[in-house]
Amino acid sequence: MKRSSVALLAFLCVHPALAAGPASYEGRWTTNLSWCRNSADTTDQVPRTYGRRMVTSYASDCSVDRVVGSGPFEMSMTCRGEGQTWKSRERLEVAADRMRVSDLARGGMALNLRRCPERKAVPVAAAAVREDFVGEWAYSKAQCGTSRIHIDGKSMGPCWFTNKEPNRTGTAVTMVCNSKFRTLDWSVEAGGRSMVETEGENSRMLYRCL
Repeated sequence: MKRSSVALLAFLCVHPALAAGPASYEGRWTTNLSWCRNSADTTDQVPRTYGRRMVTSYASDCSVDRVVGSGPFEMSMTCRGEGQTWKSRERLEVAADRMRVSDLARGGMALNLRRCPERKAVPVAAAAVREDFVGEWAYSKAQCGTSRIHIDGKSMGPCWFTNKEPNRTGTAVTMVCNSKFRTLDWSVEAGGRSMVETEGENSRMLYRCL
């Protein structure tokens, strides 16, 4: 077996969700289904979103470092919130619309969650859009090894696109992130190695992870 094939097999064993499409834990989860309608703009009672690359809640954003298993899953994360960074490990046991989350970093303390109903889909603009932004990105080259961001034609990490429109410099994308709407302008530099992201009056650079 070629070395590249061995490496791919090892990667898929660690990240089983990428080998077989969306994992059963992906989605929005909460202890109270009435929270599914809430927005983080008005309350901290909002669902927690589990994705392949990120796990987000009102108080923290966690980059998924490793997922082992195909059900139950053991997830290792690097989390950031309120000016602090810490490591977290969780065991996820999914049964239909329910998930038991055990915090392995805190002695197995468990939380029983329910899946939020799927939101009604919002059609993406039919206009032709340059999708040179598709790929793996990070806000610094060093972060490619720890905090890379996956962008495809439908999502950016845990955020789901609701609209995409070409503009003079690239693409304007509207998305929903943890119940909040964001609009970003993406302009990929010549060669495709970097991209300028503009949100309102603020801009920053992303680097393509190769």
